[in-house]
Amino acid sequence: RKWATQRNRMLMQEFFKLIRAGNELPRLHVEIHWFFTYMSDKEQRLKAIAKDLEELDPALALQVILHWQEHGCFNDIHHQRLLSIKRLNGF
Repeated sequence: RKWATQRNRMLMQEFFKLIRAGNELPRLHVEIHWFFTYMSDKEQRLKAIAKDLEELDPALALQVILHWQEHGCFNDIHHQRLLSIKRLNGF
């Protein structure tokens, strides 16, 4: 039983991990596109909410803008990293 040795079992496990990783790539590509869309939609939604609140409640509008700016800087980092991944060969 060649598969019964520890070394061969470890090799088999690594082989099947690589196969599963290859199967996950198309799903990951879709998830990346969804994440881009989510970030863009959230930014547009927060801008629209802040604009609507400017007349009704300027203090709340300011809080929405500050929230948007805080999350926007993180979104920029995610956006840059995902774009660098997108430029990789095979994406």
